Amino acid sequence: MSLDTITVRYPGMEPVTAHPLTIKEYCDPKPAIPASMLPTEPQTSRLLDVLEKKHESRQQLQANAISFSSFRKDPKDGDDDV
Repeated sequence: MSLDTITVRYPGMEPVTAHPLTIKEYCDPKPAIPASMLPTEPQTSRLLDVLEKKHESRQQLQANAISFSSFRKDPKDGDDDV
């Protein structure tokens, strides 16, 4: 009654003798994962980077714009023409 070898029988097939499986030393159960595939915490957000770049370009456009609001005539003069 040793379980080192067993005989497997199935109707219509020749009986098969099965032996225990021996795993050699070259078989590693879990290979090492490369560092490039490990999960990492992102340093920045790509969406926020794009939004910041757009904001800076809009700020630059506003800084270069000319404002004529300070050139309005004083309403005390009586001239409403600009």
